[in-house]
Amino acid sequence: MEVKRIFKSVLLILTAGILVSCGSGNSREIIEEETTKRSARPITTAKNKTSEKNAETTTVLESEKEIEEIDSSTTNGIKWSVSQESLSLGYNHSAAISENGDLYTWGENHNGELGNGISGGTIYKYDEGIDSSLPLKIMDNAKSVNLGTSASAALTQDSELYTWGAGLTGMLLGSGKSEDCLFPEKIMDNVINFSLGSNAGGAITQDGILYTWGENKNGEVGTKIVALIPSPNVLPVEIMNNVSWVDIGGSHASAITYDGSLYLWGDDMYGQIGDSEGNAYDTRTKIMDNVVSVSLGTYHSAAITDDGSLYMWGNNFNGQLGIETPMMSLTPIKVLDDVISISLGGVHSGAITEDGALYMWGDNSHGQLGNGTNENSPVPIKILDNVASVSLGKDFSAAITKDGDLYTWGNNESGQLGIGTTESSNV
Repeated sequence: MEVKRIFKSVLLILTAGILVSCGSGNSREIIEEETTKRSARPITTAKNKTSEKNAETTTVLESEKEIEEIDSSTTNGIKWSVSQESLSLGYNHSAAISENGDLYTWGENHNGELGNGISGGTIYKYDEGIDSSLPLKIMDNAKSVNLGTSASAALTQDSELYTWGAGLTGMLLGSGKSEDCLFPEKIMDNVINFSLGSNAGGAITQDGILYTWGENKNGEVGTKIVALIPSPNVLPVEIMNNVSWVDIGGSHASAITYDGSLYLWGDDMYGQIGDSEGNAYDTRTKIMDNVVSVSLGTYHSAAITDDGSLYMWGNNFNGQLGIETPMMSLTPIKVLDDVISISLGGVHSGAITEDGALYMWGDNSHGQLGNGTNENSPVPIKILDNVASVSLGKDFSAAITKDGDLYTWGNNESGQLGIGTTESSNV
């Protein structure tokens, strides 16, 4: 499938300062960067200017006053990192890291999940001069990024974990604060892997300890439920050792240990735990061996084993498991071979194979499969070649090619495609 590339105008983005606290407005050093407005279809950008800032010092945006929009006819844009952990989509917002470690966000900003100092509604243009339907730099020295439903997190090259967005009475950010955080705030050191879900978060430190935080009504935090309506864990709590990978979904969570064992816990309403026994809530259940990667959607789950086999289980009402039987699967079912990366959205799925091909399947009501239709597909459809990373949101999708070009498609009602409009695209 051929994908056209179209360029529009450029923003001049001014960012500054080391964050002191959530909502701080003190300005420090200013950095100039460029980012390109995109068309309403899968898109890509050219290479941007390289920052002269020392990459070892992390800076984050502190004030919306430090951002200024200008008109420009140049087509210089951003070259994106090809690491799988450098691209992430949330419920209706998006984030990606450039090849020089700059973190950009765009899309819905109802609870400050973009980290640009502003919040409120799904309107994508603001009187303050920020157009959140375009990528905005909020941080540098970034290594990886992961978005939840209404909160965001990023890891720096120095292994520092930052979170921002919806506080939700202290559930999502892991900082102990209940209010929304409009700028990135550091919550942990020595982190190697992390994940945000709908109502919980998790992070692994360099010594292999998994910490979790957030709402625990479905047991997704992994701590013992002792009340009918459990109190949220507002600060990270240690729950497992010898962990190498964590992923948190809509209301369930997962971890891979050093020996390749996959554990799941939390809500099992649609069989998303994968043990066929109905074990749920705070019981951590071993599901598979020899697992190298895991991804969780709203009510479905996926894992890649060390031989490249992709297994899926859970809800399949929209074909998101990649099998034609329209029913749940309570245990893992093999779907594809030679898979190196997997991402699950709300009710759709995407995988990259060893040859760089991107396959998509599941719900397509907003064109999130990218095949030019709005019809669901219960079987994987090849969409793009030469793909390095993929991430899926609620009902939109994104991929970065091995050349560092970013493509987005699907629902765009909140500007989450990053193309400067709210026009959706099914290609």
